[in-house]
Amino acid sequence: MPEFPNLKTGAVAQYPLGRGIRTGTTVVEFLDGGEQRFASQRMRRRWVVRMEQLDEGEAMRVAAFAAQYLNTLEPFRFRDPWNGLVYEQCVLEGDEAAVRAASRVECGVALVVTEEVG
Repeated sequence: MPEFPNLKTGAVAQYPLGRGIRTGTTVVEFLDGGEQRFASQRMRRRWVVRMEQLDEGEAMRVAAFAAQYLNTLEPFRFRDPWNGLVYEQCVLEGDEAAVRAASRVECGVALVVTEEVG
């Protein structure tokens, strides 16, 4: 299984880095028009990975990975930058990778990685 690319330093991401856990909501609609809502059992981990001042090689490697996995449900491995745990069923979320060239030498990337459970 493919793995999210590391930087030259071995890190997966740089600070600031966002992460969280999302739960879904199930809505039951009744015949009288009433609704009942409750949290579903499905939880997903989510990381907002931002990388700044990458060299051209690092930026190209991450951009190529994003181009291959964005808008697909093809899973890859992602190592949590906080605790080092590896999650097997991760996908890239969103419509497009925010890959920009700040200059010829420094590049930046912003991606959203979500663990797909169930």
